[in-house]
Formats: sequence, C-alpha cells, structure tokens
Amino acid sequence: MFFNEFMFDVLNFKILEIMAKKKVQIRYRDAETGEYVTKEYAKKNPKTTVKETDKRK
Repeated sequence: MFFNEFMFDVLNFKILEIMAKKKVQIRYRDAETGEYVTKEYAKKNPKTTVKETDKRK
C-alpha cells in the first residue's frame, strides 16, 4: 500500500515538473455559466465543470 502511494506521489511530481517545463496552464470552468472556478470546486462538482489546458506563450 505504501509503495503505491509513494509511486503516485512520484508520478504526480513528474507530471507537475513536465507541466512547468512545457508551460501548460490548467483552468477549470463551470459548464453551465462559463465562469472560471477553483480546482477544489471542480473536484466537488465534476459533472458540471470542464477542465481546460492551454499552452502558455
């Protein structure tokens, strides 16, 4: 169990590291209103939020 959690943390860190190098921006938007929402709100309301990924220039 510990190994799985450790590997998840390592993979999550690697993903964040790659995103930082590629300068990717992730935003969350309410599907009904189009307003930007927090990551926490998106996690609590996955059926009504949309994840957007944009490359920074």
